[in-house]
Amino acid sequence: MNDSDFIKLAGRISDGTASDEEIAWYNAYLDAIAAKAEIKMVQENTGREIKRRINDRLFLRRRRRRLVLASMAAAALLTGIALTWLLFTGNKGDHSSQVAALAEDKAPGSNRAVLTLGGGRKIALDDAAAGNLALQGGARIRKSAGNEIVYESAPPATGKDIPAIVFNTITTPRGGQFQIRLPDGTKVWLNSASSLRFPTFFDGLERKVELTGEGYFEVAENKAHPFLVKSSGQTIQVLGTHFNINAYADDGLVRTTLLEGSVLVHGEKNSNKLMPGEQSQLNMRSGSIYKTKADIEQVMAWKHGNFLFNDTYLPDIMKQLSRWYDVEVIEKDIPRIRYNGGIPRSMQLSDVLKMLEETGNIKFHLVNNTITIKH
Repeated sequence: MNDSDFIKLAGRISDGTASDEEIAWYNAYLDAIAAKAEIKMVQENTGREIKRRINDRLFLRRRRRRLVLASMAAAALLTGIALTWLLFTGNKGDHSSQVAALAEDKAPGSNRAVLTLGGGRKIALDDAAAGNLALQGGARIRKSAGNEIVYESAPPATGKDIPAIVFNTITTPRGGQFQIRLPDGTKVWLNSASSLRFPTFFDGLERKVELTGEGYFEVAENKAHPFLVKSSGQTIQVLGTHFNINAYADDGLVRTTLLEGSVLVHGEKNSNKLMPGEQSQLNMRSGSIYKTKADIEQVMAWKHGNFLFNDTYLPDIMKQLSRWYDVEVIEKDIPRIRYNGGIPRSMQLSDVLKMLEETGNIKFHLVNNTITIKH
């Protein structure tokens, strides 16, 4: 079976016209590709596991309409090549219109952030070399070889004055992300268009930071000094735990998702205690908090380098793409199509848009860093 036959077969499986024998050939072909491709998977590296993951996760579909994009992406993932126009159209007649509509392209986001020190000095972290960056407020700030910002603080020598607390802020732009280790050992991963304000050392009974945008926290345990996160009308109190906060101002909701431990989420009107696997949602307009079951895999997809959609409306998807690829989206008349499935955040924007086009019967135009949608 060649690539052309493979793509045609994927289409027949999609619309339900494939025979049992053809489905068996389809699965066998995926197995053959996986056997030839020397791809290392975390914990699982067999061809069958790769095929299962592709079929399970890289499968975009419109509500009530399934299209096997997984099969089209499979060859690209398993042979290490980029997704091309041929895999999506299989028709030279459509090639020029696709290129015209997407004459520009955008690379995916990367590790980019700016650290603002207490005195106003700014350090571009993506340009900074590994090693010591600054001394501030009793803390040594360094960039590790693994591209993490680390704060190391030590108590002053006996007889020395305790240094004044200084607040620093790390900010990721649209199209950026970064990781930081706070003075107490707490680790924070920031998504794009986010910021974290924190002291250079924690003094007193509480460890308090302020978040905008989205961040994932692995809090160092210290029962005597609770860790507090303030974000968009709520305060989260923890002792030592793992959780994610999504607090983008244009989303209307602040979502706090607990992976490990327990947290208290305090809003203006009420509070909620979360257990692992639960999510609180704060309505920014009303100030009320309610609790629901969390989709942990979807919540954590960004940290693991993926977009993951679970009945996600296209307007919400476009917000994610806008932040990660640093593009503007004309929001007028975006169709409320629902998508399910996953896309790697490492893909070029044009490839992502083509996948969405194929499953949603819509067309994207990217011109002057702005996306418009026609349907």
